[in-house]
Amino acid sequence: MPAFLAAAVVMAAGAATFWCWPFQSIADMDRSTVRWPEPQFVVGADRDAGPVLIRVSYTVAADRERAFRPVMGRLRQSRLRTGALDWALYQDAGNPRLFIEQFTVPSWEEHLRQHQERQTATDLGYHDDAAALSDPPPRTEHYLAADLRE
Repeated sequence: MPAFLAAAVVMAAGAATFWCWPFQSIADMDRSTVRWPEPQFVVGADRDAGPVLIRVSYTVAADRERAFRPVMGRLRQSRLRTGALDWALYQDAGNPRLFIEQFTVPSWEEHLRQHQERQTATDLGYHDDAAALSDPPPRTEHYLAADLRE
């Protein structure tokens, strides 16, 4: 009986959080699939090797930084939803205008799925919003896991 009572209390507390943390409405999201251009790949490299590190550099003017941070929060959710294992945003200690978005996917094939199958029009909007706040346009780099065997 105490377990059921404890479960009921936890469920009631969880329901109360809807006032603080409402679910994002998906009714107004455009969930149509969008294909991004396929990233360049070195011929001869192992497409199944992983993980793959993706770094995107943004240069954001001081007057745009306040708008940039929430946009990156939405982009973070998009990256994780479409297959990223982790995600982080860094600000350069020597140049506060430079931000580095970094995320990892399990393999090159998984990253291609992000480009070809998993991006929605809403995800593309998040990406475009972030890119619009960067001058010059963001630069993307892809890193394959290094093979340490000799």
